[in-house]
Amino acid sequence: MLQNRIEQKQKELAQKAKINSYKANPYCEVLGLVNAETLMSFYDFVREAIRYENNTPYNDRLLLNEELTSVKKKEWMLSKIQSITTIGDVIILPFHDFGIRLCLTEVSSFFLNEIAQCEAELVGWDIAYSNETKGCYQYFSDEEYYLFEYERYTRHL
Repeated sequence: MLQNRIEQKQKELAQKAKINSYKANPYCEVLGLVNAETLMSFYDFVREAIRYENNTPYNDRLLLNEELTSVKKKEWMLSKIQSITTIGDVIILPFHDFGIRLCLTEVSSFFLNEIAQCEAELVGWDIAYSNETKGCYQYFSDEEYYLFEYERYTRHL
């Protein structure tokens, strides 16, 4: 019983910390939290997309080599993101058992901040989000030799 309350409190504090960090971000407006059930189809997409098989259904990939700079990786990712996501789009960023719904006020700067945070936390180049406005999931994953882009439209536009 006490353990459950402690875990619930930790979850609430983690959610509050994430919300506060995005409220401080000038490139988005926080619209609220979403629960794990809301994210289930997104997580199914990620699970299906990342199979580590020869027929992995990626959209595009970028070869990672010594000559490829961090700037070039960011430019490649931003061009893919901006081909789908624009100012005013509502997106959901997933965080394990909850997500945050945001309205973007600036796309490039918002995602450059997300990439910088991933670099600072040494978690690689994995960026994922659901664009509710466009009905699209987009996920970037860096593997051994490539940076992959996966996307799936969830509805016809």
